[in-house]
Amino acid sequence: MAEFYRQFLSAWDDVRTDVEEYREFDGERVLVLTHTSRRG
Repeated sequence: MAEFYRQFLSAWDDVRTDVEEYREFDGERVLVLTHTSRRG
């Protein structure tokens, strides 16, 4: 899996992932909403 992701990312000049929001569900789970942009 790591090798696939490394190859995928190498196709882009720039990859950015920003956190938009955290939502806590309970003491064990958190949902993280992100926005990812790529330039290539």
